[in-house]
Amino acid sequence: MKKILALMLVLALVFSLAACGPKDKDTDVKPPVDNGNEQKGDDEEPGNEEPGNQQREAAGSITYGSNTDMNGDFFTTMWGNNASDAIVKDLIHGYNTVVYQKESGSYEVDSTVVKELKTTDNADGTKTFEIEINNDLVYNDGSPITAKDYIFAILLTSHPETTDIGGSTTGGIDYVGFEEYNKRPEGSEEGQISDVFTGVRLLGDHKFSLTVKASELPYFYDITFASVVPYPMSVIAPNADIVDEGNGVKITGEFSSEILDKTINDPDTGHRFNPKVTAGPYMLDNFDVSTKIAILKFNPNYKGDYNGQKPQVAQLIFKRVTQATQIDELVAGTVDILGSSGGKDLIEPGLDAVDEGKISVTTFPRSGFGKIVFVCDLGPTQFVKVRQAISHCLDVPEFARQYSGGYASVVYGAYGVAHWMYQENAATIEKEFNKYAFDLGRAEELLIEDGWTLNANGGEFVKGTDDVRHKMVDGTLMPLVIKHLASVDNAVSTLLSSMLPDNLAAVGMKYEQTVVEFPVLLDNLYGSVPERQYNMMNLATNYTAVFDPYYSYHTDDQFMGVNNSNYLKDEQLMNLADQMRKTSGDDREGYSKKWLEFQRRWNELVPDLPLYSDEYHSFIALKVKNYEVDPFWTFQRAILYTYVEE
Repeated sequence: MKKILALMLVLALVFSLAACGPKDKDTDVKPPVDNGNEQKGDDEEPGNEEPGNQQREAAGSITYGSNTDMNGDFFTTMWGNNASDAIVKDLIHGYNTVVYQKESGSYEVDSTVVKELKTTDNADGTKTFEIEINNDLVYNDGSPITAKDYIFAILLTSHPETTDIGGSTTGGIDYVGFEEYNKRPEGSEEGQISDVFTGVRLLGDHKFSLTVKASELPYFYDITFASVVPYPMSVIAPNADIVDEGNGVKITGEFSSEILDKTINDPDTGHRFNPKVTAGPYMLDNFDVSTKIAILKFNPNYKGDYNGQKPQVAQLIFKRVTQATQIDELVAGTVDILGSSGGKDLIEPGLDAVDEGKISVTTFPRSGFGKIVFVCDLGPTQFVKVRQAISHCLDVPEFARQYSGGYASVVYGAYGVAHWMYQENAATIEKEFNKYAFDLGRAEELLIEDGWTLNANGGEFVKGTDDVRHKMVDGTLMPLVIKHLASVDNAVSTLLSSMLPDNLAAVGMKYEQTVVEFPVLLDNLYGSVPERQYNMMNLATNYTAVFDPYYSYHTDDQFMGVNNSNYLKDEQLMNLADQMRKTSGDDREGYSKKWLEFQRRWNELVPDLPLYSDEYHSFIALKVKNYEVDPFWTFQRAILYTYVEE
């Protein structure tokens, strides 16, 4: 089995999807966080079937096991979602106008949702998307979905009143008039420069338009500017309305941060935590805060995805499983699908169970990578040569081997082995990029070059006598102490704690690891703590079919700790990301070249230290049929084509 799977990985890498799709706005109307799990059934190959021709009545139940506890935050990414919450969020919110489509490997208009889409290139360099939605769309409670619900999603995620309740309001940032709508007059704590969003127009009960700024064009994933998902205004702002008096849209009636705090943030009834009116294939039936178990039921009012495919499984249950026992749970039947597995401690027991005929598996190359995230504005890791030195202190190929057992590759930038851009540029990356090979001598040289030449008393650091290097920073001695925040029960954290400390100590660094629950780690990463103090954390990134990291490395303060989780301010990297995104959609070669230059700069700056890019394994129960996933066709999409056969 292991030899067969290795061959499958090679084939997957050769023939993997060349996806040219949009910014991932599947359930949100904000710039993407790069951010962000999958598998295979028995003898069936759903990719070779006529899509949707196996529709069955919804029946049975599937339990999905994840290594991450849910926080129960099931609305937009304005407040952040961990991986488990995001899966539920994607399943209960639906009817996006533009979606990823498996057959083409790109993002396209969803004809189940959109009756007609017209585009106009305007004389001033802007571009207008006129969207007419079908008139038979309803929420799960049967209430109609209109153009106002789509517009409301943009206005809500762009409004300063939403900022007041802690939300990130960049949802309409690409559209004309965003800055005036999003910002308040200088010196004012309320109001807006303009209460009219000029680039968004209400054209009828089921028709609206979006005008993209000239400064955002061209764009490689152009169609995604027309990607919007509806939010129920009747629930979130029940006494408000949207009007268009000829120069754009605005909210009238009762709309304030006090109202939104109640309708969105209330822990018991708020739309973030207990969304009752939704439009996805499933709807939230219950979330138990104490057990962190969520139960979803199929939405009988759901029309289907872009193929018209409706849920065939009546109930989905989401629960946490521990890494040590998850295969045992799968074999025992207490879970039916495991989130995509990486690491030998998870993969090898699973493959043994497959060989015994107890479960099934599918494998595919990852569209992301495991990493050490460096915090680039705090303490020693604000200095690029310190980040480079740490990279030279870890034998990454050996780390990947020990962690994965050979089921992972080493990468040298912000990409996964599944990306077509990587495959086109792999030879150049291998030849020209810095591999940061394990080299304590080079690490020491970098630290000396960067001024880490003092001891705790301000005298010259003497190797063998002094333990920790110091550097004079803004008139104060800064110790070279690396504070690592790690999550509990994490194999990567454990392995790092065994491989890093002695190596760092050998070059004059002190390593301190603090272990916390995963939600606490995320609070520190995104700055929602009184004071950030940690220099690095081990996490992972899975990319969608869209690679647009512009906002992830944007230097403006509004993106720090929101999209830019590295807190990195490098104008060159941001501009390279901007040049990459501003490539015509038909210029694949130009995009690929710009991608390579972005990765080259990223490789030099080391905002993250890549540890591995997995060969993902998804293990499933034998009763689960027709479940096909790949790097971009994730659980949220594949589950609609899945059914249960007891």
